[in-house]
Amino acid sequence: MSRFRVFLGLAVLLAASAPAVTGEEGLSVHRSLPKDPLLVMALSTDELAGKIEAASAWLASAEDGRDVANVIEGLERQLGISLDADLLSRLGPGAALSVDLPPLDVVVAAIRIQSMEGWATVLAGSGLVAEVRDEEHLSRDLHRIFEVLSGSPPENAAVTTVRFPISGPADPTDATASRVFLEVHYAIRDGRLALGFDPEWVVSRLEERPPGESLTDGKDFSKVFAQLDRQPRSLTYINLPKLGRLVEDSEIVAAVIESSPDVRRFLGPFLDSDVMSVGLGSTSIAVNGGVRTTHFGPHWMSGTASSSSLLAAMAIPSLLVAVDRGKARETLEDIQSIASACEEFSGDTRSYPGPTDGWVPVGKMSAFLEPIYIGEMPRTDAWDNPILYWSDGVSYRILSTGVDGRMDRDWMDVTEPTLSSDEVGDILVTDGRILVLPRELSE
Repeated sequence: MSRFRVFLGLAVLLAASAPAVTGEEGLSVHRSLPKDPLLVMALSTDELAGKIEAASAWLASAEDGRDVANVIEGLERQLGISLDADLLSRLGPGAALSVDLPPLDVVVAAIRIQSMEGWATVLAGSGLVAEVRDEEHLSRDLHRIFEVLSGSPPENAAVTTVRFPISGPADPTDATASRVFLEVHYAIRDGRLALGFDPEWVVSRLEERPPGESLTDGKDFSKVFAQLDRQPRSLTYINLPKLGRLVEDSEIVAAVIESSPDVRRFLGPFLDSDVMSVGLGSTSIAVNGGVRTTHFGPHWMSGTASSSSLLAAMAIPSLLVAVDRGKARETLEDIQSIASACEEFSGDTRSYPGPTDGWVPVGKMSAFLEPIYIGEMPRTDAWDNPILYWSDGVSYRILSTGVDGRMDRDWMDVTEPTLSSDEVGDILVTDGRILVLPRELSE
């Protein structure tokens, strides 16, 4: 298990295992967050106490959870501390997570180039703020934990930097090879911890905020929480107007909408100012031994328009099907290009590449076809599953197993055009003609 995966597992445990506190004071830590983020989740640590048992059960039962649990137990032995009794007891009484994004086109570019510099830009507006009971011991424990997880001592300064190796040379003794790191920054000051991916974000969370620059000063946040509990034990906030603006301002989204009716239908609500008129908010407060949760959001969330929630839930699968439909078209084009190469080969040799011993990866036919009949033959379909090939020398079949990567049925006895059973199922081309199509390509 990589150190970074262990770090993520530890973060899950920390989030679900914070100690409970007593008292009825309301939440205040979220006031340290910046104005107009996309998402905020904040809660008192006693709200998290009930999750300890659930987190422990998950760690004990899930395969990945057991791996994480074993690593955490080993880490505790190595450090000589208990994460629950020592580290977590230093935190509280409140913690808040803030997530924000730059323009969507920047996010897409970062995903495409897969560079840590790009991801640092994407994550720069996100981080965690928590109240601290014992600064000295928390600082010491975090330093020791991050040193073990990252494999090197954190760089101490006004803001401590931890560099987690994401990738590196195959030979760890090669000092000249470059390594890629993910940097995490944190600082503890005046009873508060700030942790994030940008040092300036961390510093700004620990300083006095200029008037009008706190979360509670945001126009949409103020509108939402004017309707909710003033002193909640937990709150959640989604900035729908900002999300709508991100979608509307994206040139990439505009191009996709223009080219695809399916995506246009899915993204339509995000571009509707009425739908995205006000953010979503939720608060919970302890009342008479129980918990009262209150919600506030756009008008379509309540009354007769509540069916919009169902429609929104249906839109996500529709988008996924639209994406897979595009992959199916791409795969069909690749298969047809291989079929064309087979036909040209047959024109010269009076036989098709093969024969084969049953279905084989089409890459095994490359010696017959490349580079004379096809420059570079596709080996996998758009879902990264191997394209399959069969031939007895006088006939051939080329098959994609579709989105699920499994053959829907034995297609050897099929001689007439038909549809695969799944919406985005198998694709089969036989002797230059399309024999099997998924339902989504039959329209």
